[in-house]
Amino acid sequence: MAVSYTLNDNFKWLYIYENKGKKLGSRLKLSHVGAQTIHYNKYTQTLLLLGMNELPLYSIDKVSYDASLLTTLKGHDTIITSIADLGEGLIITGDDRGCMKVWDLKNMRCQQVIKVANTINKIECIGNNLLYSDTRINMMKI
Repeated sequence: MAVSYTLNDNFKWLYIYENKGKKLGSRLKLSHVGAQTIHYNKYTQTLLLLGMNELPLYSIDKVSYDASLLTTLKGHDTIITSIADLGEGLIITGDDRGCMKVWDLKNMRCQQVIKVANTINKIECIGNNLLYSDTRINMMKI
């Protein structure tokens, strides 16, 4: 499935395109808060929207390219600022108060909470290492 997506109109609309952006498949009005970033999880073929303290999880219909809300992952107290894939349907999110959460997208629940001192600016998974930046770049084994 060749899908591309973008946020438009002050981050309040999610546009989904088929054939690498050449034809509009569908559009979806987001909440009044909108979203700041889109994350596509290849393993579960879902879209996650960052920019709130909740993580909406959407599936994309392979024929109509319509997005439907599967669930909203809840658990962060503040705005989710970063996300990374850990593989096999696991992701990790970080928020602006230094809380990282490991989510299982197959079961749609939080598996682990990791607290650090500062705002999580960026998370990356490289092999068995998790790199995250707050006031400096940190590494931990996963």
